[in-house]
Amino acid sequence: MTGLVEQAALFDCRKDFADELIALAEADGRVVAVCNDSVGSSNLVGFRERFPDRLINVGIAEQDLVGVAAGLANAGKIPFVCAAAPFLTGRALEQI
Repeated sequence: MTGLVEQAALFDCRKDFADELIALAEADGRVVAVCNDSVGSSNLVGFRERFPDRLINVGIAEQDLVGVAAGLANAGKIPFVCAAAPFLTGRALEQI
């Protein structure tokens, strides 16, 4: 059991998410990333380096993050929102 726990602790799904997001962005120019001042913790540094004009950092304003992503989608973009779940859901819920 200890081996499984150690392996699980080494897996960081943010890396796979960021790698796949870069692959999607390479394939489709409509793909954008929207984050809440979390470029480092969301592992989006590589995305920012490859697509600096397709990373939108709204700062510490998760409620705005959701609105920006919705507006981008309405304009034909394919936004991927990156934020810590408690902040994304909690701060956006406060606006509702």
